Amino acid sequence: MSRRFLVPVGLPSYTSDPTGTFNAGDSYFNTTNQALKTYNGSTWVVSSGAQGTQGTTGTTGAGGALAYYGSFYDTTTQTASSITTAYVVNIGSQFEANGVSIVSGNQLTFSHAGTYNIQYSFQFTNSDSNSDNVDVWIRKNGTDVADSNSIYNVPGTSHGGAGALIAAINYVITLNAGDYIQFAWAASNTTISIATSGAQTGPTVPITPGVIVTAAQVMYTVQGTQGTTGSQGTTGSQGTTGLQGTTGAQGTTGSNGTNGTQGTTGTQGTTGTTGLQGTTGTQGTTGTQGTQGIQGVIAADPNVTAFLLGGM
Repeated sequence: MSRRFLVPVGLPSYTSDPTGTFNAGDSYFNTTNQALKTYNGSTWVVSSGAQGTQGTTGTTGAGGALAYYGSFYDTTTQTASSITTAYVVNIGSQFEANGVSIVSGNQLTFSHAGTYNIQYSFQFTNSDSNSDNVDVWIRKNGTDVADSNSIYNVPGTSHGGAGALIAAINYVITLNAGDYIQFAWAASNTTISIATSGAQTGPTVPITPGVIVTAAQVMYTVQGTQGTTGSQGTTGSQGTTGLQGTTGAQGTTGSNGTNGTQGTTGTQGTTGTTGLQGTTGTQGTTGTQGTQGIQGVIAADPNVTAFLLGGM
């Protein structure tokens, strides 16, 4: 949705930021960007508009599943033509599923890694007059799972009418993404088969499938899909900016005070006269040189001196 602005009365309009001297808070309307811009003291910035109304809340997404799961069944008759051959149970139809599917008509396939609870319910019938055994076990990725077999004894017809048995059991098994499980069975007599019972009336009873298989992930929670986001509310129109108040007139400058008069300088005192230079006295006469005394005898020995002094 495009936005429209109303230019406030008295507000100038320009195609780009004007240059010159402006005060912080000055505003103008930019006709190129359709935006109100305000001077912040150093540059022009776009003024933000009022907050738009909150958009409507989107619809809540569907609730998430507690885990990946699958529920399947088969209504075909499955027989054993040999008592020395193991057969794989066919699973041809789906009730509902999430992350679990049937591949190649008999492979219970898991799209996500996890631990799963797997259950089966097979309806065996026996046309022999005596009871016979049937073995049922599981295979993982085509390989028999150890210790997974169960032996069921299917009644015969000696009591009158067809013998029948519902075989049911569950497994808890950890799988990787892409793994698949198959159900294998072997009969001790070819008179045993997996059969479906038709719907009944009086009272109305639905079909009894010969095969029912379920798988449910254990202790994992899968979050529901996120609800759609509500549409964005429209942005409110830009409020008008008040006009800039006028700047007060400059006060008058007071008059300069008068300077005091300069005091008079005192008169210079008179300088005294310099005295006359005294005369230099006459040089005195030099005295006559005195006569030089006789050279004294230097004594060489005390005894000699004594001798000399004492006379010859």
